[in-house]
Amino acid sequence: MRWAVMVRVPCPPPCSASSSDALTFRPGNVCLRAFSSARLMPFTRIAFFFLAVLMGTLRASEEIKPPFGLVWGESAARLERMLKNAKATVIDKRIVQGGLLAWDVDGLVQSGLKRTVFYFRADELTEVELIYQHKDWDQRKYDEFMGQVRQAIQRRYGEGALIVRKTEPVENNVVQKIVGYKWNENNAAIELFYYEAQSGPNLFRTISVHYKSF
Repeated sequence: MRWAVMVRVPCPPPCSASSSDALTFRPGNVCLRAFSSARLMPFTRIAFFFLAVLMGTLRASEEIKPPFGLVWGESAARLERMLKNAKATVIDKRIVQGGLLAWDVDGLVQSGLKRTVFYFRADELTEVELIYQHKDWDQRKYDEFMGQVRQAIQRRYGEGALIVRKTEPVENNVVQKIVGYKWNENNAAIELFYYEAQSGPNLFRTISVHYKSF
């Protein structure tokens, strides 16, 4: 989106060489007047104020798009061709909650990315989930990666809402920990989750970045 602000000012009379507070440039019918610093200060403050408001508005209205340069509504057939060209493999296709068709995909190259899940409704892309997991990552590495992903999203879409933070026992002596954030923008959202489950010496950890359109 581009914004333009136009101000029409009547052209002043020609400036003499002895004028101390203005220089005038006249290409055709355009008049640009450079005021002295004393006169410019109030206008500069006002300009910076409106610029800050404008930049905040532009950031807030930025559209959430799926990763890998995709677009919402991408057809399953076209995405399958793209995955083949990227030498990625669709290892499973299944129906999940809500009637969505989910594709589990391995082979997309990204640091720590274990699996990507593409979700379709009526043959059109509606969700993408990136699942991160690495056997050599310790707790510190998971915390660092979670923080880096969260900061990257915040720089683009602002502060996310904390939607869950809990540690609780579940069945079979398993203790699980979940931390989740969510960003909403227009008709799309990003959900960032850290999930951990531990039972004695057995420990499972993963990070999910889930893009959704509505």
